[in-house]
Amino acid sequence: MRIDLAIGILLSIWLAACSTPSSPGGPRGPDGTPAPKATLASEQRRLAELFRGTPVEFEMQRDGSLRITVPLTFAFWPVQAARASAWGGFAYVTLFSMWLGFFAWYRGLALGGTVRVSQVQLVQPFLALLFAVPVLGERLEPVTMMFSLAVIATVFIGKKMPTHIKAAS
Repeated sequence: MRIDLAIGILLSIWLAACSTPSSPGGPRGPDGTPAPKATLASEQRRLAELFRGTPVEFEMQRDGSLRITVPLTFAFWPVQAARASAWGGFAYVTLFSMWLGFFAWYRGLALGGTVRVSQVQLVQPFLALLFAVPVLGERLEPVTMMFSLAVIATVFIGKKMPTHIKAAS
């Protein structure tokens, strides 16, 4: 595990554990009285100074509470630039799967009926499992095969079920 990722996760957990949920009417002091806004503003300044140069953000909310966030973007920031093959894969998925694929999908829904054709989408993860064996060298466990076959059987039974279309009156 990368050390910067571990530090980011631990810092997020620590900040979440130290923060208290906002009570109605704003934050309260230890004795239950409303905390003065000057105290929260000074705490915001102190924490901002403490975490200067880090991705930790502090923001005063309308109800007077202090929100502390650690953007996960920085916890997962890559240590090197993405390769051209990664950008090519991203472009492929964007163009074919996410854009052109929708045209074929919605045409299929229109031709075969939404209820019946949408069941095919349930088989997609299991087909990906089957393709991962020869392409990526993955090992297929017997339990995985058993549940995959059960879901595929359910999908095919659902496809065979009659659909009734009500005539427009």
